Amino acid sequence: MVYVYSEPILRRYAASGWCSLGGIFWIASTVIVALIPFFAAFATQSFWLEDSYYVEQPDVAYEYKVIMLAEGIRTDSNHLSTGQSFQLFFSTNTSFNNLYQDSVRIPVIRSNVHDWNDDFKADRIDINIELPLREGENIQQLTMMVFFDVRLRKRALLSMESVGYFQTSSPLAGRAVHLATEIRTHQRAPLHVTGGVQHPYDTLLPNPQPWETLDAKDLLFPELLRAYSERNLTTRFENDYLTWERAPTAAQGQGPSNRNFTAHLSVQVPETKIWYVPQWSEMLKFAWIQYYALYVVIAYFMKIISAFVYSNHILPTFVVADSAFGKGKKSHAF
Repeated sequence: MVYVYSEPILRRYAASGWCSLGGIFWIASTVIVALIPFFAAFATQSFWLEDSYYVEQPDVAYEYKVIMLAEGIRTDSNHLSTGQSFQLFFSTNTSFNNLYQDSVRIPVIRSNVHDWNDDFKADRIDINIELPLREGENIQQLTMMVFFDVRLRKRALLSMESVGYFQTSSPLAGRAVHLATEIRTHQRAPLHVTGGVQHPYDTLLPNPQPWETLDAKDLLFPELLRAYSERNLTTRFENDYLTWERAPTAAQGQGPSNRNFTAHLSVQVPETKIWYVPQWSEMLKFAWIQYYALYVVIAYFMKIISAFVYSNHILPTFVVADSAFGKGKKSHAF
């Protein structure tokens, strides 16, 4: 004997009407299977996906904009401190420089971009700033704000101007500072995923046009940082490894080649978590997964209960069974 084909033989249980016990039990079991997974999923929280995260490496570019303030103590010809403090200021914007006319010093700025995986995104940005010094000028503190153009391209499409800020000081006069750091994004609220590119922060200044109308206090570091901290999305320098290189002493000599103060910045651009508000399609998909996971369990146990109730003829039903001679009808009423 060779089995070449098979088909199931069904036993169907039919009620005499919707208002019969068998019909009421079927309606009740259907409602239970449909609603209990919904209320169970909703009661266990996160049924509607209100926010979520994804990982992206931002597209970061140095804007060739910097604000720098170097402070120190002057020394006399014998390299002894005169007790007279001084400051050297530089900004790539002339309006800033006009506020510090007596202390503006023009540095030499060089930058280099490294793209190790050839994805057209910067993996590391090197910035070297050489500030020329005059005889008797010794730098002991450096404050800098470096401006970057940051773009998100994966889900939340966004373009903004951001800042990397750091300050360092030493009781010893320095000739160089080396900073190896990472630039990372920080959020106070999730971003909205829209169809177009968002430009929430085109510039740091609250009223950039015209720059000359701004009060001097609005251009100071504390005020700039306060305005920057009020943003939802910012960038920061993190995981800093900072080295202060001491200036040569009088015994070592200070020729013309040593009369520069140099800031070396090596900025890594790692992947970061982006916090965003999902679109309605993603919310429905997430809710459906939770609902269906509970629906399968509830439906399985309800099927076992229904099989027990109908197969043991606890409720009055009619059985319609398939056979080789057609379908037959048998009544069970108790």
